[in-house]
Amino acid sequence: NKGDVELENGSKIFTSATSISGIRGKSVNWLYIDEAAIVPNNVAEEFFTSTYPTIMAGETTKVLMTSTPLGYNHFWKYWNDAQEDRNGFKSLQIPYWKIPGRDEDWAEEQKKVLGELKFNQEVLCTFLGSSNTLISADKIAKLSSTSFIHSKENLDVLEEPVKDHFYFIAVDTSRGVGGDYSAFTVIDTTSYPFKLVAKFKDNKISPLLYPNIITKVAKDYNYAQILVEINDIGQQVADIIHNELEYENLMWVGHDSRYGQFLSSSGRNAKLGVTTSKQIKRIGCSTLKTLIEDDKLLIFDVDIISEFSTFVEQRGSFQADEGYHDDLIMTLVLFSWASNDPLFKDLMNANNRQALYEQKMVQIEEELTPFGFIDDKQEPEFEVRDGDFWLKDEYQNDLQEYLKEKIL
Repeated sequence: NKGDVELENGSKIFTSATSISGIRGKSVNWLYIDEAAIVPNNVAEEFFTSTYPTIMAGETTKVLMTSTPLGYNHFWKYWNDAQEDRNGFKSLQIPYWKIPGRDEDWAEEQKKVLGELKFNQEVLCTFLGSSNTLISADKIAKLSSTSFIHSKENLDVLEEPVKDHFYFIAVDTSRGVGGDYSAFTVIDTTSYPFKLVAKFKDNKISPLLYPNIITKVAKDYNYAQILVEINDIGQQVADIIHNELEYENLMWVGHDSRYGQFLSSSGRNAKLGVTTSKQIKRIGCSTLKTLIEDDKLLIFDVDIISEFSTFVEQRGSFQADEGYHDDLIMTLVLFSWASNDPLFKDLMNANNRQALYEQKMVQIEEELTPFGFIDDKQEPEFEVRDGDFWLKDEYQNDLQEYLKEKIL
C-alpha cells in the first residue's frame, strides 16, 4: 500500500483523506493536516468533533496544520485562537523571503500572474473575505473574537445576564433537517454600544423543540424581548412560544400598506413576528453595516465574523456566498431593522421601561375580578378603602417587586 510506511521500530506512517471517518478508530501520535484551510467547513467541524478527543488523549500527541489562508473559515479560527493563546496551538508564519530562491523579483512575478488579491492571500498569507461584502474588508480584518464563558448544546455564552440590563433576542428558524441552521442571537441593548452576549446555532433541532430553548434563554436574560422571523416554519415557533409556553415578551409586528412593517405594542392588526421582505432586508442590512462599522454593535464571535466575510451582494441584495451560510447574520439583520423602530427606542429608554411597568401594574389591578374570602383566623392581607378591597402596603410592595422582576 503506497499510502502506508512501516518503520523498523514498529511505528507506522499512513495517509488518509480528510473525511469525517478518515482516521476514526486509529491510534495516532502525530497528525499532520496539509492545506488545512481548503477542507470544507462542515467536514473540518465533523472531523475534529469525531477524532480530536481521541488524538489528544495521549500525553505526547501532537497536531500540525499547515496552509495558506482561504477566507475567515475554520483555519482562521484556529489561527486566531492560537495567537490569543486560547486553544493550545502555537502559531508560526513563514514569509516567502525565508524560503531560498524567493526574493523580491520572484514576488513581483507572482503578483503579475496571480493578481493583487490572490497574491495577498497565497503569497503574503493574508486572510481575505469574499469581494463585495456588506461589511468592508478592512473592518472585517479588525474584528476579533473572544472565548466563550461556556458552550453547551450549541448555545455559546460570552456574557452572563446582568441585573437590570435589557436584552433582545432575534430568531431565525430552519426545518431542522441538516441544511440551513436555526439560529438566534442575544443582544444587550441597555446602552450603546450594543453587545452580543450569546448565540445559538443548530441545523438539526426540531421546530417543536426550538421554542423551549429560546424561551429558556429569554427568561435567563431578564425576560428578553423576542423577535421571530415568520417567513416559513418560524410562525409555528412564535405560536408555541406565545400560546403553549405562555411567554409574553414577544414582539408584535403590524403592517401598513404605505410604510410596510413596524413594531407594534399590541396584537391588534399585528402578527407575532416579522416577515423578511426585500424592504426589511434592505433596511436591516444598511443599519447593520452602520452599527458594525461605527462600533455601535460589538461582535466578538468567530462564527459571525466568518459569516460576515462571505455575506455578499448578489443581484441587488445581500446573502451568503455559494457554499456558505448566513443564518447568524440574518438574526442581526432582523435586530438591526428593529433597532430603527420608534417602539424599540422607547423600550431602550429606562424611563419608558419604568412607565411601561407602571402601566402594566394598573392594567393588572383593573383586571382583577372580585372574589370571596374565608376567615382562617389569620391576619388579613386586605383592607377596605372607599368601599373597595386593597392589598395592605406590605403585601402590595411584595407584589410590585415580583411583577417588576417579571415584566422588566
